[in-house]
Amino acid sequence: MKVRQVNRYVILVSLIVCISFILMGTLSAFAKTPTIALVPKWEGIPYFTVAAEGAKLAGKQLGVNVIYVGPSEPDATQQVQVINNLILRGVDAIGISVMDANVLKPVIKKAREAGIHVFTWDSDAPDSEREVMVQQVSPKELGYTVMDLLAKEMNYKGKFAIITGDLASNQLNEWMEYEKERYQQKYAKTMELASIKAPGVTFDKVFDTVSTMMRTMPEITGYIGEHSEAGPGIAAAAEHVKVSPQKVVAVAITTPDNMRKYFKKGNSVVRYGVLWDVKALGYVSVWVGKQLIEGKPLTDKVPGIEQFEAIEEGYPKYIPEKKWVLLGPPLIFNEKNIDKYHF
Repeated sequence: MKVRQVNRYVILVSLIVCISFILMGTLSAFAKTPTIALVPKWEGIPYFTVAAEGAKLAGKQLGVNVIYVGPSEPDATQQVQVINNLILRGVDAIGISVMDANVLKPVIKKAREAGIHVFTWDSDAPDSEREVMVQQVSPKELGYTVMDLLAKEMNYKGKFAIITGDLASNQLNEWMEYEKERYQQKYAKTMELASIKAPGVTFDKVFDTVSTMMRTMPEITGYIGEHSEAGPGIAAAAEHVKVSPQKVVAVAITTPDNMRKYFKKGNSVVRYGVLWDVKALGYVSVWVGKQLIEGKPLTDKVPGIEQFEAIEEGYPKYIPEKKWVLLGPPLIFNEKNIDKYHF
């Protein structure tokens, strides 16, 4: 009897152990891989295409599912529709490059109420319920840098114009305010901000607006391009109108790839581009979403960040008082160093 009882006990324990292993394997097989959605302002322009490459790279290297989806044109109401669809799909986190903060605040709140982590990247909605912003660069440092570069190229005298995109954009407005602040601090005695135009954020609209300005407002000898399509738009307009780079100069917040063909000619009115590593921005944004989902600190080092040569030592860094993950200082490029950068 004792032998039979022992055998039964051994068999029972063995069965429990086997069932436990089977259950562990089954649970592991069905363990949910986090899904992070990144929503650009709109799809189809080089800037956001490069950001998508970085996001998808992060998905592979960090072990998360990445959905990269945005409107087909720069339209805040379309962004809202995209985000509503993502809420219905039950994604774990949504990162948004905000087109219009006031329009998007309600849908951000809706996503948070649905238990979805929400953060912003590239362009913020600071008064919304977003949890953190992946800030590509300090807006103040960027605005001051752009204004200082333009003033130097204009020999600290003359009239200049700012070509921005959408006046409802919190991001573009903030950069512009710091440019104006720097202008008032250092250059207002000998320079004049003569015009601010907001033709939109597409190449064609910038090209048309600046071409007209160069024909009808020849007294303007300096331009600031406030978004990625403004740099090439200004450069192409100057070529079209046949404006001499000895008479007109510009500085633009744009990508090296957007400016490459103009800089390679060696005579572009756009003297400098100022930006950040856009591919790294997409990559770090996905990492931030993963950290939020897993409840891990944003002060951790980003795995794989060393593959991005433009990111300086010690970055990205978390700025708790602003709820920013800061990518780094501005990156300045021109015809001499553009071959170092490919984004």
